[in-house]
Amino acid sequence: MKPLRTLLFTATFVLTPLAQADDAARIERYVGEALGLGFNPALGVAVVRGDGEVLVDAWGRRDVGFAAPDARTRFYIASATKSLTGTAAATLVAEGNLDLAAPVSEYADVSPPEGLPPQQFSVGALLTHTHGMENDPLVVRTAYSGQHDPALLRELVAQGTTTDSAAFDYSNEGYVIFGLALTELSGGSDWRQGVRQRVLEPLGMSDSTAHLSQVPSDAIAMPFDYRPGDGLERIPLYKSDATLHAAGGHFMSPRDASRWLRANLTHGIIDGQRRLPEEVFAMTQQARVETGSDFGDYRRESYGLGWHRGRYDGDVLVHHFGSFPGYRSHLSFMPERDIGVAVFTNTGGPGFPVVDLVA
Repeated sequence: MKPLRTLLFTATFVLTPLAQADDAARIERYVGEALGLGFNPALGVAVVRGDGEVLVDAWGRRDVGFAAPDARTRFYIASATKSLTGTAAATLVAEGNLDLAAPVSEYADVSPPEGLPPQQFSVGALLTHTHGMENDPLVVRTAYSGQHDPALLRELVAQGTTTDSAAFDYSNEGYVIFGLALTELSGGSDWRQGVRQRVLEPLGMSDSTAHLSQVPSDAIAMPFDYRPGDGLERIPLYKSDATLHAAGGHFMSPRDASRWLRANLTHGIIDGQRRLPEEVFAMTQQARVETGSDFGDYRRESYGLGWHRGRYDGDVLVHHFGSFPGYRSHLSFMPERDIGVAVFTNTGGPGFPVVDLVA
């Protein structure tokens, strides 16, 4: 197992190679060496093979002092939330209650910016980042300021700008806009009820939530930053219920990451029981738009509904990552090898690429 080569990682070191990826003791020792570099206060890890667990736990510090994390400690997964939102959409499609080709305005009281071609305002375009819209106010209010309500969001959508291209262009706008439709389609107060009822509850992911206010503080991996000369320093938790959104809104534990990876590898089966229809996962993992980009050593060839699809060392890799001040998440699985890995951390800076090294 070779270390990930990345330009983001300025330290020069090589962790002890693993002889066998399914040897839990060796993986745990590898994680310990990664923590020993001093860039990460905590690392949460889930390694699965098919419907079975190889290793699920967390190590280090979830907060200042001797606060230790465990398998149920929640880490903010940021943009990896899109895999959950995309799956919620797929359940609606499977039920016949959502058409990816239909304009999102059929499901929510929302209008496109002036001049946007109708096909670029479809549900499918929103979820595959091919809508061609730019809307900084929408992103800032939902991810950072928290100053918004449904009426204001609808107004902001209509005031957005458009580009000349419908090519893949990764952003948060499409998922935030689809969140308005998910709210209506789920008959709830907001989008997160739809994800909870359609994905989290059926899969038994009781630790995952987009309601930060409902999580005890001692169950959260609090954010840190690495500052040269000073080392790790605790920073404020910049997230609240109002800044958790359909493009980046969930906290997840290693325990739930295991369930999420197993569900995707088995197309809906956890602990030998079918939890969601097989077609839901076939839909989300299907290549829908070409991307042709790279992220470090990860080749990204296409995007589905909330998942990148590409290759790592020649193997098919379905994945999504996420980052935010004080957090980094990595969720990936190799369907042809029947293995999946999740790695979470509660820091930024040089702690980010350590997540990929461990993965």
